[in-house]
Amino acid sequence: MNIKYVYILIIFLYTALNIFANPLKIKVFYYDRPPYYGNVNGKPEGVLVDIAKEIFDEAGIKYELVDTPSIRVLETLKIPENSCALGWFKTKER
Repeated sequence: MNIKYVYILIIFLYTALNIFANPLKIKVFYYDRPPYYGNVNGKPEGVLVDIAKEIFDEAGIKYELVDTPSIRVLETLKIPENSCALGWFKTKER
């Protein structure tokens, strides 16, 4: 076997193992806006939080719910990373 193909195979296996070892995790930003989302006893709760949890769990996607002020959510979403926010309406600014 050509040594070039061995290197390509090693790189492919390393990349594949790294992806499966560190699966995609999405940050889900929310802020305090009862009854839709917020913190109750330090835990994220609310109608939209429950729906988001069910969707991510059913899809098998790992996620992290992050309580963040609304202004910071908008700025954070401008940075390209695996993130989303709950319950925002589309406006001209967004």
